[in-house]
Amino acid sequence: MLRLGRGVCALDVIHSNSSRVVLCTRDTPNRILFRSLSADDGYLSNKSIVPTQHYQKSLPRLPIPKLDDTCRRYLAALHPLLSEQEYRESERVVNSFLNDEGKQLQAHLIAADRRNKNSSYIHGPWTELYQKDRRSVVLNHNPFLGFVDDPVPEQNSQLNRATNLILSSMRFYRSYKDGFLAPDIYHMDPNKSDTDQFRNMIRKVPQSLSWYGAYLKKAFPLDMRQYPWLFHSTRIPKPAQDENRVYPDSKHIAVIHKGHFYTFNVLGESGQMVDGGVVKA
Repeated sequence: MLRLGRGVCALDVIHSNSSRVVLCTRDTPNRILFRSLSADDGYLSNKSIVPTQHYQKSLPRLPIPKLDDTCRRYLAALHPLLSEQEYRESERVVNSFLNDEGKQLQAHLIAADRRNKNSSYIHGPWTELYQKDRRSVVLNHNPFLGFVDDPVPEQNSQLNRATNLILSSMRFYRSYKDGFLAPDIYHMDPNKSDTDQFRNMIRKVPQSLSWYGAYLKKAFPLDMRQYPWLFHSTRIPKPAQDENRVYPDSKHIAVIHKGHFYTFNVLGESGQMVDGGVVKA
């Protein structure tokens, strides 16, 4: 969903000819020139040679910490905050928990984790924490982004920046959907792993082993399971717990302006981007 306020746009576009969707010539400052979609393929310019989901199948699962370690770290965190008497009482309670119901709860957690191999053990409770919170979603949970003005003054009108945002978002979406978005990786030694040589090598490694191949180069691929929620998704309010839902066939965006809601398609029937001039109009 695109939220627009008077004189404010939610996002700026990278200022480069390879990424900018809306172009403006200095000799005709009032004329906005949209790059024709026939001149590019509707993807981000820097297509990744490593498929977006290349590492997902081999990602190691988040391990469940040992109960002893959790209790020890909890007491270590409490120690500087409590008096000696308070700490000894906390130590007694923690040790009692460790030797009694703690073992049973740990066993239930491990069993539940084994039944749910498509996610981590914290996914369910974490999602429930947000969906059951009855506070306002705005500010409490939803982030927002602020951006500096575009260096090209003519691009700072709300209409132009909103058009930039929409078209660039569609390029990002199509790049992700069709596997051209670079996988998220944390590079411990970029000189060895953030290179074309590494990417050409790792793309040939089977997906079932690709994470471990990257690990050998001190590169750590990150989980991208949340990416589908960036598009086609909404949060449906419910009395006790809200529901997140994805509509993968939707092709429209929603725009909120001065209290009014508008929708229009930004993708064609075959998933292609609509022309920039149509979006601006």
